[in-house]
Amino acid sequence: ALHSAARFGWVGMVKLLVDRGADVDGRIANLATPLHMAAIYGWVDVIRVLLDHGADVLALKDMPDSTNQGTAVQLAAWYGHREVVKVLLEAGS
Repeated sequence: ALHSAARFGWVGMVKLLVDRGADVDGRIANLATPLHMAAIYGWVDVIRVLLDHGADVLALKDMPDSTNQGTAVQLAAWYGHREVVKVLLEAGS
């Protein structure tokens, strides 16, 4: 549920789920965490909530163009989300 909320930018649902103990670093089949999902779609407010709840900015996931893996900041840059890149870099990415 947290991955879907992060993917669609549902910040209120993200807050509710993490406040109730959802794993901010939980992974789905392609190794994506909720932070990766928010980075791919450019949801900066979701990124902030996840970071405030201890999301790992250095977690790796499969990159869209190859068999390489990348972090949330690399994905945000790949998709052109400058504000997300800035927030993730400030968080130590």
